[in-house]
Amino acid sequence: MKHFFIALIAIALVLTACDNGTNPANNNDGAKTTLTIGNLSFLGLVFSYGSVDFVMGWGEDLTKVVSAGSRYGYITGLYITSRDGIYTLDDYTFKTDLITCEEGKNTIFNITNNTVVTLIGGYDGSGDITGTLKDVSDNLVDFLD
Repeated sequence: MKHFFIALIAIALVLTACDNGTNPANNNDGAKTTLTIGNLSFLGLVFSYGSVDFVMGWGEDLTKVVSAGSRYGYITGLYITSRDGIYTLDDYTFKTDLITCEEGKNTIFNITNNTVVTLIGGYDGSGDITGTLKDVSDNLVDFLD
């Protein structure tokens, strides 16, 4: 009888440790929905996809579990090194293209100097500005000088 209760407790522990399928980032076969951001730009940045933030230096890849669906990515912080010093641009938001993450799969999104972004509100709040990440960030640094 004692062995029966030990086996029953072991089975209960195993069952309570298993994912019951309520995690929205897991599909029915247990595969996770993930997003890998590759920062191939010359900037350190903070990238947001939904409620998930990726904080990364240049040349880094970072993978995180996300919910499936289509959303825009947002760069909410840039760290630019220039001949005049380091600029921290965390008061500006850059929107990227729409990113679609499929259920149970890994999606890769690379950010390069030539990634097209929209600077929301522009340099002085006068309107959105669209261009490559390098052009828009360089012009922003010139505007702030």
